[in-house]
Amino acid sequence: WQPRHARLNAAIAEVRVASRRRGYPATLSAATLRLLRDARHEGHLTDLEMADLSALLFPWRAAGYAFERGMAATTAYFEANGRLPTYSALHEGYRVGNFWHHQKVALRASRLSPEREGAVANLLCGSVALPART
Repeated sequence: WQPRHARLNAAIAEVRVASRRRGYPATLSAATLRLLRDARHEGHLTDLEMADLSALLFPWRAAGYAFERGMAATTAYFEANGRLPTYSALHEGYRVGNFWHHQKVALRASRLSPEREGAVANLLCGSVALPART
């Protein structure tokens, strides 16, 4: 067991090292992400530490980052292959098929925000009838 400040310092060091690698920030451990997000929320990070992490493009919001990354990978897959991914498709190690399947399900169930709905609908290019929004 390490004191909280030691764990925070280790997590910040992990982010600095990981930011130089391909695939960052996806290569960060879930524990590091959670620790730093919680520390920010609880006010345990200094302004300098938060600025440092933000400069390294630390993903402060999990859901927003996951959607943006998924849409970017799905768009890249579409541009490279000329079609939308099937369920098991991979693009540069990212499971675009799985992501895309879940977005289509959420779209049909009207569970996406209007912004996300528009992004998903733009990729669909009208190939699927959009559900009526109630």
